[in-house]
Amino acid sequence: YGYAQVSKKGEIFFFISSGKKLFGGNYTAISRMGNFFVVRKYDKITLLTPSLSFLNSIFYEEIHGFSDGFAAVKRDGLWGYIDGRGNTISECIFESAGDFENGKAAIVYRGYTGYIYPSGRFEYFTPADYIRR
Repeated sequence: YGYAQVSKKGEIFFFISSGKKLFGGNYTAISRMGNFFVVRKYDKITLLTPSLSFLNSIFYEEIHGFSDGFAAVKRDGLWGYIDGRGNTISECIFESAGDFENGKAAIVYRGYTGYIYPSGRFEYFTPADYIRR
């Protein structure tokens, strides 16, 4: 889709190339992330699907690009994961969250490094775990 940004009386509206209004007012930017539209409302971000509906009703601080069907999302200073349908795979509980690759993504949880899997299960390694290896 092509889209246009129109400002009127301090409000920003977005239209697709057919002339259909996507949404407007209080939104400050729009861009593409794969098949999704990334929509910014001041300092928060959400996603629109290719059919122009909101992926979910949650606004995030940051969103990584989708990798292996999952995206890292940041809320309240912590990271979690969503899938391509907007379902939460993991609540935002990680200090750091990498992209999925080969069925897992690197995370930092309570200061310890580890991995999360597509099921949402995660494991982390304490210093004692490293010594036992």
